Amino acid sequence: MATGKSPRVIRLHELPEGLQEVLGKALEDAPDERYQAATEFRDALRSAGPASKGPSVLSEGECPGCGQSNPLDLKFCRHCGETLETGCLGCREPLGVWSTFCGACGTSVEGALS
Repeated sequence: MATGKSPRVIRLHELPEGLQEVLGKALEDAPDERYQAATEFRDALRSAGPASKGPSVLSEGECPGCGQSNPLDLKFCRHCGETLETGCLGCREPLGVWSTFCGACGTSVEGALS
């Protein structure tokens, strides 16, 4: 995105089948062949990803990568190294990936993505 060029190494075949088509379209060289709005891209990701099979709710401390439980003060999973923290879309404060609301500003994580 920063250079306006597609990444040089793209391994779409390593992605789940539904995401291959979505990301392939997002990475098209011709701008008119890409998604024309962020909401269009978001909707395509939602329909292609695991969330389309039902909401995925993580327990506090649960790693989204391996499912192992971790102490709440960790930033990365002690089992697989996956991040356990994300930035609030409303105020950028760090919050756990399992959070549904930001404790600093009250932003709904689901509402911020809608």
